[in-house]
Amino acid sequence: MEKQDVSDMVTNLGDLRYWYQRIEVDGEVTPVFNKEMAETAFYNQGKWEYFIKPLIPFAPEGRIFVECGCNAGLFLLLAAEMGFSTVLGLEGDDGWYQQACFILEYYQGRQPEIYRRVSLALSRIGKAGEGASKSCTIQSSCLARDWSSLPRADLTLLANVLYWIDRESAGRYIAELARSSDYCIVVSVNGSYPLGGPCSREEVCHAFKNDWEEVESVSPPQLEAGERGRDMFSILFRSRVLSSEHDGNSSGQRAGL
Repeated sequence: MEKQDVSDMVTNLGDLRYWYQRIEVDGEVTPVFNKEMAETAFYNQGKWEYFIKPLIPFAPEGRIFVECGCNAGLFLLLAAEMGFSTVLGLEGDDGWYQQACFILEYYQGRQPEIYRRVSLALSRIGKAGEGASKSCTIQSSCLARDWSSLPRADLTLLANVLYWIDRESAGRYIAELARSSDYCIVVSVNGSYPLGGPCSREEVCHAFKNDWEEVESVSPPQLEAGERGRDMFSILFRSRVLSSEHDGNSSGQRAGL
């Protein structure tokens, strides 16, 4: 794809839905939608470095990484760069879904050595009114898949996405996720949001208390002079459901069953 074609695609996709994530495309970064937020310490790459990467509980080689609410795909690229063997992004908003399709196609088309061995996949998942805010209506142009069709994930990332989901839908998803992902990292911010989904640390821990155990967490680090950041936190949870199955299988094998 020619440089001008890439530039036109970035502009057109930005008109469809503002670019939230800053991603390098053809030597330039996608246009920032909020300059003040983009200058905070924990925006995009900073969020990955401070709140996500330190909680990844294993070496990524041979592992499956899933992000629910992947936006334009920045964290998918960073997970691939880190070494995850399979990277799957889920996005319910049509505009961000199309941005992610473009970004992943662009990076796969370039085939730098770091991504050549990595399978990057993308799906739209969910139903209208579930997993999307009133301003993020799911369009039929996105490919729909059932949760049951997804591979079992080693790690699922929910980065600032739960407060876009109503509490009832979030509760159903968190319970279902315990049966399809060994670990889950939740990144959120203390505050209140219109849809009322679990957002604060207390609310997130309450939502995960039945089927998950908290393993580790990260609080905002001390900021340098002049740095700004939101009251953000992240928590690593381990599925009690899958760990129980694993322990049961291991006991059966030891007993010769």
